[in-house]
Amino acid sequence: MNRFLFYDNGSVPSDEIRQLLGVQRFADVRYRRRTLAQRIADISQKAELKLLPLEGQRDRLALEKNLDASITVLWVSSATAFGCSDEDAALFLKKLSMSRTSLLVDSNGHRQIAVLVGDLARQYLRSVDGPEGSQDFLQEIGQEFNRVPSDVTLFDLRDQRQFTDYLTSNFDVRFFNAVDPVNDFVVEKKSSDHDKLRNEFTYYGLLPDEMKAFFVQPYDFQTTGTNSRYKMERLYIPDMAIQWIHGAFDEMGFERFLTKVFYFLSIRRQQKVTAEQAREVHLDTYRSKVQRRLQQMRSDPNYPAIDAYARAGLRPIDGILSRYLSLLDQQAAAPVSAQLCIGHGDLCFSNIIYEKSTGLMRFIDPKGAATEKELYLAPSYDVAKLAHSILGSYDFINYGLFRIEINADLKLELILDTAPHPWAAALFNRKLVEYGYQPRIIRLFEVSLFLSMLPMHTDQPKKVLAFLMRADQILDEIESQK
Repeated sequence: MNRFLFYDNGSVPSDEIRQLLGVQRFADVRYRRRTLAQRIADISQKAELKLLPLEGQRDRLALEKNLDASITVLWVSSATAFGCSDEDAALFLKKLSMSRTSLLVDSNGHRQIAVLVGDLARQYLRSVDGPEGSQDFLQEIGQEFNRVPSDVTLFDLRDQRQFTDYLTSNFDVRFFNAVDPVNDFVVEKKSSDHDKLRNEFTYYGLLPDEMKAFFVQPYDFQTTGTNSRYKMERLYIPDMAIQWIHGAFDEMGFERFLTKVFYFLSIRRQQKVTAEQAREVHLDTYRSKVQRRLQQMRSDPNYPAIDAYARAGLRPIDGILSRYLSLLDQQAAAPVSAQLCIGHGDLCFSNIIYEKSTGLMRFIDPKGAATEKELYLAPSYDVAKLAHSILGSYDFINYGLFRIEINADLKLELILDTAPHPWAAALFNRKLVEYGYQPRIIRLFEVSLFLSMLPMHTDQPKKVLAFLMRADQILDEIESQK
C-alpha cells in the first residue's frame, strides 16, 4: 500500500499572530530548533509516510501515474501542531494510515488531520489546485468521514491562545530541570537539584520591592522524594529568544525593548565594596569560572573530537582560552568599579518574557540566592548576557540556525542562516554608552559566556564547535579595535 502525507500550508495566520512573531506561514514557525515544516517532515519519515510537496501541476501529474487502488493520503493542516514527542506523533499517524476507511480528526470544528483512502484520496489529489481548492474539497466530502478522537495533544495554531501556549511550552531546560503546565493558569518547575531550585525560589523574596515587578513570582515550594518544585503564573507570551530568531522586531519596537531592559539595569540596588573585593568578584566571574568550565569540559568523552576539529580548522580550544585570558589581563589594568549590583545572573533572551504591544516584561529562572549577599554580582554580567544574544547571535546558534563549512584555505567558517538586522547592534551599543558601559569590554565579557557554556552543550558537539568559532570571531573584532 502507498501511504502519503500532504502537509497543507494553505491556512494563513491571523494579523495578531503575524505581528507576534513576524511570520507569514505557520510552516515557518520555529519550535525546538526546527520549523514546523521540518518537524512534520521528520515525523512523516518516522511514520514511514511519503511526504507530498505538491507545489505544482507537474508534481500531481507525476504522482497520479503511480497511484494504485490501495493509496492512502493523510492530510495535515499547517495550523496543526503536535504537543508530544516526534515518536508519539509518528506512531499516531502510522496508526491512522492503516485505516481502511476515511477518517477525520478535528477540534472545535477545525479539520486538523484527515485520512483519505482509495478513490477518495485520488479525488483529493486531483482537487489540489491551490489552498482554496483543497479546503473546498474537504468541506464538500466532510460527511463521508468517520470522526475519531486524537491519541495525542493537537494544537490549533489559528487560535492565538493555543499558538502562544504551544510556543511558551518550549522551555529550554537541560539535564535536571523540567517545566510543566499544571492548568491553564499555572506552570510548575521541578528539579532534582534541591539546593538550586530552593535558591531560585528564595531569590524572589530577597529582592527589593522595586525589582520584584520585573520577575514572575514563584510560590508553593515543595520537596517531595527525588524532586523539589515550585509554581509560577502561566503567561501566554513567547520569550525573547523565540521572537528574536523569527525576526519579530522592527527598529522602533526593539528600541522600546532596550529602553525597558536598561531601565531595569539602572534600578538594580548597588552595594559598595572595597576595590579588592570588587576585583575578586570580577576575576572569579570572568576568569576562574571560565577556567573551571573548560576543565570540566576536558573530561567529557566528546572533548577530543571537538578539539581535533578546532585544531584543524580554527585553533586549539586552549589557544582560544589563552587568547581570551590575554585580552582579559590587558583589561585588568583598568580600575574595577568598587561596587556590586543585584543581578538576575542569567539575563539571556530565553529568560525574558516580553510582550511588544503592551511592553510587559517579566524575567524567569534567575541564578538564585540563599542569602541577601548572594544577590550581588559583577555589574556588567547581566549586560554581557544581553550582548550574548544581541551581538553574539547566541540564540540563532542555539536554535541550530547555522552551518559550518570549509573555506578555500581549509579553515572552518561559521555561517548563520539568518541574523539580526544591523540596526540592532547599533541601538544596543548606543544604550551601552548612554548607561556608562564600554562596548569593547562588554564584548570581551561576552566571549567568557560562550566559553563558559561549552560543557553544558557537549551532547551537541557541532553546536559546541559553533560556540568556539563565534568566540574566536568576537576576539578578532575586539583586537581589530585596538
